[in-house]
Amino acid sequence: MWDVTDPTKPQQIGQPLTGPTTPVNYVAFSPNGSTLVIGGSADASTYLWDVTDPNQPRSLGHVSSITSDIITAVAFSPDGKTLATSDVSESTALWDVSDPTKIRFLNWKRSSQSGVIDFEVFSPDSHTLATGSSDGSVQLLNTADLDPPTTIGQPLRGASGSITSIAFSPDGHTLVVASADHTIRLWDVTVLARPTVIGQPLTGHTDIVESVAVGPGTQSLTIASSSDDKTIRLWTLDVQQAIQQICATSSDFLTGQLHQRAPILPGGPPCR
Repeated sequence: MWDVTDPTKPQQIGQPLTGPTTPVNYVAFSPNGSTLVIGGSADASTYLWDVTDPNQPRSLGHVSSITSDIITAVAFSPDGKTLATSDVSESTALWDVSDPTKIRFLNWKRSSQSGVIDFEVFSPDSHTLATGSSDGSVQLLNTADLDPPTTIGQPLRGASGSITSIAFSPDGHTLVVASADHTIRLWDVTVLARPTVIGQPLTGHTDIVESVAVGPGTQSLTIASSSDDKTIRLWTLDVQQAIQQICATSSDFLTGQLHQRAPILPGGPPCR
């Protein structure tokens, strides 16, 4: 772990945490930051550490794949009560971690997807888990009732590559899905049983989109994406905001005179 109080001078804290016997494939903090989970690229277990005092981390043991297969994805629920783990057998297990010193298995669900679950994330209210698969689909699971968790509708499809990252908007109404096909797709999940695609895929990256994150604002959606093309892009769905940003850097070009010659938008030039 690293102290990044001063991002320009990160300082290592204590000794490296151990557990995985293969290269570390994922890490995740609990919402309150007191628990850290780590797992290896070929491990059937996920290791938990109490990092309340980062200088003296304490092992909390591990949870194992219920099928003894390699764990490929993990996610904490925002309320901090549940940990989800998925493995290469396309199964997802849910664990009660409300007391990290007494981890309890809750239930599990076999995925209706036909590929390995590579990414998963809970909705802001902790009632829904979205799992992204190597078959290019996303499945929604009802985690409000864990006896057992049930799938919600059919898998969301459209991507032609593996799902690499998923993020919910702060209000939980929009699902942002990144794929190895270089695109980002948005879904309206206001009605979970009837999700609908929002517009066309966001394009621009020239390689795999590895990660997406949604900004905290609720008035307009701002998305950050990072890609193997070595770029980070910011996206907004607020048309007026986008016009203002363009005008701030291109107002000399997008003039009324240009608009008269080649109208850009109805109603007059975008920059006045």
